[in-house]
Amino acid sequence: MPDLVTRCRFGAYATDEPYPIESHFALEARLGGTKLPVASWFQAWGGGWIKSEADKLAARGGYDILMCWEPHKINFDSILRGEHDAYIRSYIAEAAAYPNLVSLRPFHESNGDWYDWAPGSGRGYVRDATQWKEAWRHVVGVARTVPNSSRVKFYWCMNGNDAGGPSMEMLWPGKEWVDIIGVDAYDWGAPGGGSFDQIHADAYRRTTALHPTAEYWVGETGRDNLGDTAEWYRGAYRSQQFPRMTTVCWFHKNNFVVDGNHGSLAVHRAELPRAPQYAGGFPASGTGGRTTMPPAAKLPAAPATIDVSVARPMGGGMYEFNVNWTAPKDASMVTGYHVAQASSTQWKSALLPTTVRTFKLTNFKLGEEIRVSVTATNGTREGPAALAATKIADTVPRPAPTPMPSPATVTEWLVVSPNHPTSTRRPPA
Repeated sequence: MPDLVTRCRFGAYATDEPYPIESHFALEARLGGTKLPVASWFQAWGGGWIKSEADKLAARGGYDILMCWEPHKINFDSILRGEHDAYIRSYIAEAAAYPNLVSLRPFHESNGDWYDWAPGSGRGYVRDATQWKEAWRHVVGVARTVPNSSRVKFYWCMNGNDAGGPSMEMLWPGKEWVDIIGVDAYDWGAPGGGSFDQIHADAYRRTTALHPTAEYWVGETGRDNLGDTAEWYRGAYRSQQFPRMTTVCWFHKNNFVVDGNHGSLAVHRAELPRAPQYAGGFPASGTGGRTTMPPAAKLPAAPATIDVSVARPMGGGMYEFNVNWTAPKDASMVTGYHVAQASSTQWKSALLPTTVRTFKLTNFKLGEEIRVSVTATNGTREGPAALAATKIADTVPRPAPTPMPSPATVTEWLVVSPNHPTSTRRPPA
């Protein structure tokens, strides 16, 4: 079977998207400029269709929207009484006006016990699996009475494993009420967490058995950034499994940011352009046509040099780092810099103006490895990264007894740059 990346679309939920949608475009730039044609959004019931942000997607062309539609604190008795029917019709009518496909993901992960709409939560909003299925059918039935509602699909999305609630099979409403099937599943970084294939294999087998033909989507997935995630993401892109898996959405937030270390970033940048939907165009869902990608824009060059050094001990066994870089040789396109840092305990990112070429990193422990990348941006797209990595070695002096020691007490700094593949030491200036 061909690699998954050659037969599947990859989208993303890009940190707080769609509030604002620009985070999606920024992630695309960060991953090398490849379009992520499924924008994954979250919205609570009661809110209207987010037309302003959807219009920005439509203006760029070639994006579908995956909307996680969350009925927080909604009693399912009120759904079955029809108290939300007018809202459902209004929402579907607005969503159906979007020029490409909209997939709604209501009541997601209901075979867990952490959401109001999960029968296993014990919060009283839904009595049991039977009422859950009745409510699902009611919502879909009302939605399908709206003109042009065939442009809006309903995605039945469970958690990758049953966790404290009814099984996913007990929550199956029937194939006539479902357009897309799939799950959310993560590798949380714990021992035995599993590869992409391992965390999806059982859920894929179980859900595809429920519907013989529906596309299988992954609504949320990713790998915790503790440790090196590059091989995990490479394994996902090169999976030889899951013939009905047609869309995968990365969950780009908190510990699961997809660019949390340099190795992962390099994998995404290398693998995403292999997808056929990005090579000259991809099928525009719901239209039958093809959307042609614009010519590749010229990108800013990478910073000429990058230098990472231990600045000073902070007390309590923690240390402060300085990151410094120099502008590209041709800086005519540069409007700012994006600094990203990852370690085993934290991840930081900052957008800085062209006048700033230094950044402080604080609260790192002795022996902790730190990875840093700096890219130049032209305001909408980023160029290649300058990369550096270093480790606080045992030779770094312990904190002085004074609360704020001067930098002069640091007898050695560690420096890593593209020209120095291993740490070199020099005395402080």
